[in-house]
Amino acid sequence: MPCLESESMMLRPVHTLRRRLCVLSIPFILSACSVADLEPTAVPPQLPATYRLANAPAPSVAATGENWWHPFHDPVLDGLLSRTAERNLTVAQARQRLVAARALAHSEIASYSPNLGVTGLAQGATGKSNDKDLTRRPLQFNLELGWEVALFGEDKLKQKAADLSAAMVAEDLNAARLAVATETASTYVKLRSLQKRADIARGTITLLSRSQRLATNRAQNGLDTRLQADAAAGRLNAAKLEAARLETAIGDAMQQIATLQGSATYDASLVPAHPQPRAPIFQTSSQPADLLRRRPDVRRAEMTVLQAGAELGLAQADLYPKLHLSGMIGIGTPVNGNLFGLMGGPSLQLPVLDQGKRRDLIVARKAMLEEATAAYRQSVLVAYEEASTAIRALQIARQNVARQEGIVSSARRASKAAGLLQREGLADASGSVSESLSVLEAENQLSQAIEEEALAQIAVVKVMAGTASPVAAPAARTGG
Repeated sequence: MPCLESESMMLRPVHTLRRRLCVLSIPFILSACSVADLEPTAVPPQLPATYRLANAPAPSVAATGENWWHPFHDPVLDGLLSRTAERNLTVAQARQRLVAARALAHSEIASYSPNLGVTGLAQGATGKSNDKDLTRRPLQFNLELGWEVALFGEDKLKQKAADLSAAMVAEDLNAARLAVATETASTYVKLRSLQKRADIARGTITLLSRSQRLATNRAQNGLDTRLQADAAAGRLNAAKLEAARLETAIGDAMQQIATLQGSATYDASLVPAHPQPRAPIFQTSSQPADLLRRRPDVRRAEMTVLQAGAELGLAQADLYPKLHLSGMIGIGTPVNGNLFGLMGGPSLQLPVLDQGKRRDLIVARKAMLEEATAAYRQSVLVAYEEASTAIRALQIARQNVARQEGIVSSARRASKAAGLLQREGLADASGSVSESLSVLEAENQLSQAIEEEALAQIAVVKVMAGTASPVAAPAARTGG
């Protein structure tokens, strides 16, 4: 009996110590579990309710969808952009990066699920072998099982970070589609403007040739000096040089579009001249908050904040114990007459001393989270600035088109009056030619203004992210 009492007295402190350790471990475990609940928020800077030019033409919601270019009412442009979306190699690369990112995200938390593997080995040794050691059989075939148990939500945080990485790559694809579509549309607008101006240049050459002949005849008849004829010849040569420059620019534009389509050959639909696409007029006023929902770069910046928060949670989880379960079923050279053998068990890893490495990583992750937050806010401000600038540029371009249209109308009236005077014998042909040249010059300026207006419209669409529908990010998964 005394022996039993003595043994009971010895065990009582042990049980007391265990209870104390369990009680002390409760706040430790609870604090560790809290890392899985880390949910940083990306708060954008405060923006005005409307853009500074609230009544300026801006793309409507209906015009900023998958086919934002349809309001240009240009079938050639419609087909061109559809083919470019299918064939562009930059978009193709972005697509494959998304496939890779989603594949990696799909198996990111595989280490937190049971893993099963098979190994076979043959080994020998010069020393005496231990026949009871399962791992030292001369011939062995093993079925191995391993499982790292996610105690503090590491699997959820890791999967969240991986899904966000895939989602950011999806936004990169959206950005590539937007950039390619707007670049193609802009190049097409420039091409049609160049073709229009080349046609005007040919008409100018015809008129300047006539003007040179008239000046030469006047000089030969003593009605004017030779200087006038030389000046007319100089203007004619300058017009021919401009026409040659325009033809070269036309070829360059068609080659650029071919490259955007993943080809080295001109698109046949671009060779014939075609009316310039006119920018559609939208009188809706978009709100700055729309940028937060549509722009790929803003969405990507927001996801970067969320990913930085998940990585901070993972760094905090590294402060706490890790549990690993492992086991093995072996078949091989008999041990004590038995072909089979089993071994396994749990292992608990608890960080004790690492020279502050884990703490330093937490400090670094916190700094990276703050940096990502600042970058997100900066991206919102840049988006607002770009949109405001694009809207102002579009408004100015529209005013310039209206002004140039008035100038063309005035020039045509003056040309008509000069032609009437010539037919009535009240003026010579040089006056009519001069007024006709003024009309062509005004039409050339109008063509450039129409081009600038269309480019400004495309720029507004781009900064408003009016491109293809966003690629859906993979749904978050949890381990277990």
